[in-house]
Amino acid sequence: MKKFLNKWFLEFEQTILFLSTITYLMSFMFIFDEQMRTTNWMGLVWIAQFIILGLLLAKRSKQKGWTWPSRP
Repeated sequence: MKKFLNKWFLEFEQTILFLSTITYLMSFMFIFDEQMRTTNWMGLVWIAQFIILGLLLAKRSKQKGWTWPSRP
């Protein structure tokens, strides 16, 4: 079972990381909605997380050699 899950994760790693990043950022926005409206720095925290997570995902994709899928 562990071998199957490792193979499955490696096959869909790009999709899993992208969707989990989007899910994290959206849940952060919903959880801290009121604080983001009342304080200026919470919006900056969200933007900083967006940039940092995007850069980490781009670095990981460059390391793995991921490419965009070809369009038909």
